Amino acid sequence: VQKGEELRVYGALRRSFKNQQYFSLAVARHAAWYGAARR
Repeated sequence: VQKGEELRVYGALRRSFKNQQYFSLAVARHAAWYGAARR
């Protein structure tokens, strides 16, 4: 995945989620999954 594309997706998600806590949780879960997949 291209970094620019990744940032576009995250920007769209951030605009979609009004609840900042929910967005933070989603990012944390994705980061954990992404980190595990990269190993």
